[in-house]
Amino acid sequence: MTISSSKTETLFASGHKTGDLKLWSLSNNKVLHTISKVHSSRIIDIKFHPENNTLISASADHHIAVTDLRTLETLAVLSD
Repeated sequence: MTISSSKTETLFASGHKTGDLKLWSLSNNKVLHTISKVHSSRIIDIKFHPENNTLISASADHHIAVTDLRTLETLAVLSD
């Protein structure tokens, strides 16, 4: 598992071996959203965009996904 906190540190994200992302509230330590199957393999890194509108994740599947935190939709998938 990998984690990253938002700029305001009120939200953090965790990436899992299933390829799922979870968004957590630091104020109540609860999962706010689970975004299933963002990747087909283990998530190895996560970063919040400085404006906190997108989350960028990298996976062992050799893809980078850009997820919109407002809609929870994948905006782009990059691969080598």
